[in-house]
Amino acid sequence: MPTQPFFLDETFKVVATKSSRSLLVLPLPTVSRFAPAIWHTVGFIFGWDRLRAGLDRLLQDHPGFYYLIHPADFLGPNDLDTRYNHNLARMGVPLDEKLIAAMPGRVALALEQLHLKGQ
Repeated sequence: MPTQPFFLDETFKVVATKSSRSLLVLPLPTVSRFAPAIWHTVGFIFGWDRLRAGLDRLLQDHPGFYYLIHPADFLGPNDLDTRYNHNLARMGVPLDEKLIAAMPGRVALALEQLHLKGQ
């Protein structure tokens, strides 16, 4: 499994250099071949400290990766139609709690500023 970005040609063969017909592929965002992918949902499953540690390591060791965020990670109970059942446990968690858990310093400060302005 590749851990660095690479290019594919139009036949999906790995090529060494970029061309007008090549596609840049960002590999699965993982710190090693044996670690789970570092996606936002990892914070809900394994804890935010583990997610932040994984992100820090990815940012140090990889020139590029993608960061997948599931819609449920940024929806709160007020965003959903209550006539329907939602089976993800984190759907009952208010959005501001999700944001504070994911990015405590910056998001908490932004939410505090919004509350102070009465928004």
